[in-house]
Amino acid sequence: ITPFTQPSPIVSVMIAGDTTVESGKTTTLRFLGKRSDSSVVEFFTDVSWGTSDSTLAVVSAGVVTAIRPGDVQITARLQNSGLTSSKSIHITRGWTPWDLLSPEGKAYFRVSTSGTFRRVWKWPASAFPLKMWAGAGITPEIVDSAASYWRQETGGKITHRMVSDSASAQMMAKIEPTYASRLVCAGLGIWETDGVITKVVLLISPRPSCLDFLRNVLTHEMGHGLGLLEEGTAGIMGPRLSWDRDPLTHEIINWLYLPEVWPGMLFIDW
Repeated sequence: ITPFTQPSPIVSVMIAGDTTVESGKTTTLRFLGKRSDSSVVEFFTDVSWGTSDSTLAVVSAGVVTAIRPGDVQITARLQNSGLTSSKSIHITRGWTPWDLLSPEGKAYFRVSTSGTFRRVWKWPASAFPLKMWAGAGITPEIVDSAASYWRQETGGKITHRMVSDSASAQMMAKIEPTYASRLVCAGLGIWETDGVITKVVLLISPRPSCLDFLRNVLTHEMGHGLGLLEEGTAGIMGPRLSWDRDPLTHEIINWLYLPEVWPGMLFIDW
């Protein structure tokens, strides 16, 4: 019988791996320990990883995801031992979906009503075709017409179908009596989690002046419900709610629904 030999104790630890990574990419770090007999062991379990700034980079099981340029400290601690090591990583500017937008497109996202940078809100690809419902006083045909505007504008990226059951609908349009006394013709409620839109309710004023313009009002509010959170300057998202095609709106909505643009992405031109 071979006697069991207790491994030599761990006397020090270190993190090995890259010191530079591009934003938008990942790098894998290794957590190593040195025993008292000078042998080296790599730890895969019982390790707690951390980051000094989760807006710059996040880390899980040693895999660092670089988010934006800057310098960040990644730490690793061997559980039940108190042994800890840290590593500085410099994040350089890599390619981002921002590079696909024109200066005008970037400016649209920079200027927000709250004065802060927004995160991308969009429907996931799995949500399409969006199930749409028309409430009392709004015909399914006019909702369908408004939704078709965005289907045509995106070349089919955004699709929809009408449903008769409001409980199954993802986007609902209905008359809101409390809006009769408001200056605006419409508003909306948006449900989202981490930038993923899950439900939208379009609220329309019953004032005749609004209902006479209903198709344009619905199309405008749908634009907000699809993720165009800011008001535009022309076209259907502009103040006149014009049915004329606006090149900037066309660029932004098509950019928003590229697969490279993910929900929750921060609107910063790094």
